[in-house]
Amino acid sequence: MGVLVNNLLLLARHQGRLTPESLKLLNLNDLLKNLATQFTTLAEQQNIKLTYELPEQLIKLWADPDLLRQAIENLLNNACKYTPAGGTVRLHLTPHPGWAIVQVIDTGIGIPEADLPYIFNRFYVPD
Repeated sequence: MGVLVNNLLLLARHQGRLTPESLKLLNLNDLLKNLATQFTTLAEQQNIKLTYELPEQLIKLWADPDLLRQAIENLLNNACKYTPAGGTVRLHLTPHPGWAIVQVIDTGIGIPEADLPYIFNRFYVPD
């Protein structure tokens, strides 16, 4: 219940544009490595192999640290939750000039095709 309340407060607090004061210069490599380490224990408990691939190139970006961490934690939580024992979860960072791609790739059940058009709708609940 506490996690749900915190998530709703975070969502309400950050509707719309981010304020310049909320942005901090972050080392994305370190953030992802820390999250991978944090989720390794959860994955091992569920007999899931969690790996991460980070470039040697240091990637820094301006972001709201709480929101970025929350977004990646949500992806990793869902990947671990919906990946069956014996499956894999991979956290991958790909640098590009001026931007980067963070991917969470898993061997879980995936999102049903009928729900895909609605995944970015707030509070969407499938039938």
